[in-house]
Amino acid sequence: MTENIGLADLAERYGLPAKSVPYDEINGVRFENMSAELVERLRLGCEGDVLILREVAKRLLPGFPKSELALIDMTTRMFVSPTIYGDAEMLKQVSADERLRKSSTAASLGVDESVFRSTKKFVALLESLGETVAMKDNGKGKLIPAVDSKSIYIRDLMERDDHIGDLARAKIDLGSSINESRSKKILAQAIGGEPLSIQLRHHGADAPSNEINYLK
Repeated sequence: MTENIGLADLAERYGLPAKSVPYDEINGVRFENMSAELVERLRLGCEGDVLILREVAKRLLPGFPKSELALIDMTTRMFVSPTIYGDAEMLKQVSADERLRKSSTAASLGVDESVFRSTKKFVALLESLGETVAMKDNGKGKLIPAVDSKSIYIRDLMERDDHIGDLARAKIDLGSSINESRSKKILAQAIGGEPLSIQLRHHGADAPSNEINYLK
């Protein structure tokens, strides 16, 4: 069984000094509004984190696959020593093309694009076409329409070769703005002409924050 633990837990487990970053005091406080005394404690806390990380690494490295070290180094350098630059004009075009594609798809179905971004409107559309929309538990004891991408009901509708199937496929496609969000995120860095600091998780699938999932 996998156990998720943080740096404070690791410090305690290996008998290292405890973390001292004053999170409760800096939460919601802008750096320029911090007192000199708080800034100094923050500095010392961050310095302590680095030392703890180094000591933890020393203890874990002997049993760590050496083949993974180069990948970890590359992943870290992609963020702290970036060398990749974004094409601002191309990124602008990606966002524009995505907006055009979505509006064209909605128009071809004779449905306003906003319907696919609204659960209430989409359910009303299906019901107006004689479809009985399935419900599911939202995990908190409340029943909600099963029209999200993880629902079996909507997945079954997407398999249909009729207008309802077209609408279901459009709901999942047009209901997401992930491609636009990703292009805008990179564009914000590219416009300034600075290299892109990429927060890559080579082992995960955390969308939308993980650049490894971005469309090529």
